[in-house]
Amino acid sequence: MLIDTHSHIYYEKYKNDLDEVINRAKNNGVEKIICIGTDLKSSIESLKISNKYKNVYCAIGFHPHESSQTKDGYLNELEEMSKEEKVVAIGETGLDYYYNYSDSETQKKRFIEQIELANSLKLPVVIHNRNSDDDLYNILKKYRPNGVIHCFSSNINYAIKILKLDILLSFTG
Repeated sequence: MLIDTHSHIYYEKYKNDLDEVINRAKNNGVEKIICIGTDLKSSIESLKISNKYKNVYCAIGFHPHESSQTKDGYLNELEEMSKEEKVVAIGETGLDYYYNYSDSETQKKRFIEQIELANSLKLPVVIHNRNSDDDLYNILKKYRPNGVIHCFSSNINYAIKILKLDILLSFTG
């Protein structure tokens, strides 16, 4: 069975033919799709889509780019949303020091908060990593979440270190 573990099918370009996109995926052997939130709005959209389609699930969270945009109480909102049956992970969260849309300290704080939430809910995390290997590894080593680094782009030595933490890796084209 194929599962698309990282989609953003709430993007505007899918609005007019989402039924067709999901049917094409199924016709090509993709049995399940996980729609990934990157902020509160997209997390809500991901949940709505997952509730509409039997084979779609969702992850809810704040991407490192959006870390500085979180509002007080955002974790409570994510926790409340996580009670929905179709929520299967927290994320997309992590660290991105390449673009630095949010400062590194804020990113680390939000990443840790979301890991702690995921751990308390016994949910995996969907992790983004760009140019932040050392900080990311140290956080993962300390908090030991279950999860996946999506779009892995580091070297083999780093991959081995991450795999020893029982974190999965995914690769894109």
